[in-house]
Amino acid sequence: MRTGRVIRVKDSGDSFRFPLDTEHLPTVNVSIEQFEAYKTKLQSVAETYVNSPATWLDNPSLSPQYRNQSWKPHLEKKNCVIYRLKEAADASNLQRKAMLRAKLDTSLEELEYAVNCATTEDQRAYMAHCYQESFLDSAVLQVHEKATNDDSFQFLGIKWLAFQSSVDSVFSCRDTLVVEFSKTMEDAKGQKVLVKVQQSVSMADCDGNERNFGFSRTSGTWVWLFRSMGPSSGKVDVSMFSEDRFDNNRNTPSWFANRVVSTLFAVALHHATAADAKFLVRGRMITDKAWVPNNERPACSVCFKSFNLLRSRHHCRVCAEIMCGACTIELGIQSSKLPPGMLPETGNSFIVSVEKFCLKCINKARQERRSALAAKSAGIDLASDEAYDGNVPSSYASRASEVFYGQVPPARGSISDHSADRELNPSRTTRLRLHRPLRVH
Repeated sequence: MRTGRVIRVKDSGDSFRFPLDTEHLPTVNVSIEQFEAYKTKLQSVAETYVNSPATWLDNPSLSPQYRNQSWKPHLEKKNCVIYRLKEAADASNLQRKAMLRAKLDTSLEELEYAVNCATTEDQRAYMAHCYQESFLDSAVLQVHEKATNDDSFQFLGIKWLAFQSSVDSVFSCRDTLVVEFSKTMEDAKGQKVLVKVQQSVSMADCDGNERNFGFSRTSGTWVWLFRSMGPSSGKVDVSMFSEDRFDNNRNTPSWFANRVVSTLFAVALHHATAADAKFLVRGRMITDKAWVPNNERPACSVCFKSFNLLRSRHHCRVCAEIMCGACTIELGIQSSKLPPGMLPETGNSFIVSVEKFCLKCINKARQERRSALAAKSAGIDLASDEAYDGNVPSSYASRASEVFYGQVPPARGSISDHSADRELNPSRTTRLRLHRPLRVH
């Protein structure tokens, strides 16, 4: 059974299933000279943000460079705050500028592995988890530079990103074509910073072709910066600067433009576990083996605490064992990557499914990718090497081999709570799906 969402284009009557098959994806043909021009421009943007005193302030809007602008808190929750530039009274809602600051329970190496995506499959795995219900599709269309031994975060290429609309009857899905530049840099204090800059480009500039899906084309600039808060902190400092310019041929409601900004909160927090989602998908580690019956496990298989009305049971999608909510981590997985036995009996229109995994399997997976890289660095071929090959940071090889369960934040701390699966019934484990209804455009 094929999964995904079918969208019918109103103008042509053609229907497409998302995520798209390869033959339906846009194509581009950017010259070497043009890529070098993009690189010069985007590297300048990256250096500006890396060296800006405002980048790492808890409230960047208080810095002198933004003092003459009118910024206000847009959204503030645990470990994350978003500031938005106030719109003029006569603004047309065609643009939103925002700044995000967050502290994530992860490491720079984890983010290096998760964010650097040089293939379409990796890009989809990364975005499916980070954007979840907002994710429609993405693709790496052309690559000019990839990760090297000197910089495993390096990337320069063209990508296509598509997002679902929360209210299709009011506003259509949106997409954007971007040139992405990623690089490991150093700030003024010599501290390592991972920088990703995405800037929209037109299809005409890329000498390419694309089908008309009836989407709203978004343009703008998006800059992500990550730096460690210290080797013993277990946290990463995140700054994000965005400028979204919406399709001026369509009426963009103010609430919709603001909702796009609000989405950044969940996207930022999901980065803390994006490496786990990407690795499980790449390694095909998700199984549909029979779940351990509830009555066979009176206690959590990870922490060994007894189940009761307040400590409910959940099943791991890797080992099929039973764990409690505190030992559970939730990851957004592209539905097409799930085993057939994990698909719902009725309905196949969902693109991303939020699945549950135990901390034991998550830590084991983290150790496996570090060990695989260490073996590869030593010239040892592993049978499963192709599952781990690619942009695994070289710094993994030098990290401590011992992993503790406490290093992985519980699902409630790293991603949004989903009350649908927090039922007090200890004998029931439900599977949360991010369903998207079939709609005609």
